[in-house]
Amino acid sequence: MTADSSLRKDRELMQLASEEASQKRSHYYYSMDPQARVIGASAERSEITVELSLDQQCGDQSALIQLDEGMVATAADFWTSVVISAVSGGRQSVTTSLTVQTTRARVRQGVRSVRVVCRATSADESAAPAASAMFVDPEDPEIVYATVLHSKAWKKST
Repeated sequence: MTADSSLRKDRELMQLASEEASQKRSHYYYSMDPQARVIGASAERSEITVELSLDQQCGDQSALIQLDEGMVATAADFWTSVVISAVSGGRQSVTTSLTVQTTRARVRQGVRSVRVVCRATSADESAAPAASAMFVDPEDPEIVYATVLHSKAWKKST
């Protein structure tokens, strides 16, 4: 694959993921409605990167101590579903298992957003769809705040 072809496929995946996200319910965080957007994609790795604002979760606090597990689970459910659908040509699926593990890493002072790196680990028709998500520091991706494993089943076509 040429560099131009790879970049084109990455842009296409980013566009597909953005469109898929815009078609889902906009208020998917129940009582929260944080700002999130797709900022990168790798078709080769079946991966999207999302910037997730923490402003609503932070409120007037200058920093969080740790990410809220409920917010992590909900954001991961949404964005891993988006990447699975985007790389599978729009196929829909339902959750069978969602495992959230927050780390002891403290959110750095002044951090107002995190990067959510979502990778479809299985999205072909022969296997059950699955994805992972890592919530990382926007300036130092070696700092991991949470990891999520998401297992799904394909919805039957009607």
